Amino acid sequence: EVLGAATAAAIRSMDLSTVDEALVEALLLRHHSQECGDGAALVFLPGVAEIERLAERLQSHAALHAVRLHSQLAPAEQRLAFQPAPRRGTTKVVLATDIAETSVTIDDVTLVIDGGLRRAPSVDARSG
Repeated sequence: EVLGAATAAAIRSMDLSTVDEALVEALLLRHHSQECGDGAALVFLPGVAEIERLAERLQSHAALHAVRLHSQLAPAEQRLAFQPAPRRGTTKVVLATDIAETSVTIDDVTLVIDGGLRRAPSVDARSG
């Protein structure tokens, strides 16, 4: 058995249709403590609302520096994702939509968190 019974039960009980912000936060803090602030984290989120919520949540941690990356930002704001963390010992956390999945490389990323959630337009064939 690869997973322990408790771990398997916890995974089965998770709501996989939403972002577990507390879990992402815990993973980022663990990454920071293990990397001592060296290396950025890239977190893929399904939309701008989720990016904003998580960025606000992470503001309470001085060790984490949240940077947004999505298509609605001005180019100057998008470029912040490619800059180093503003302070030594701070982990840069890039919160991105799938814009960053195929089109960019962020050199200092040492952790990627992707829950596999996507927001895609849908069309009702009956109503157009």
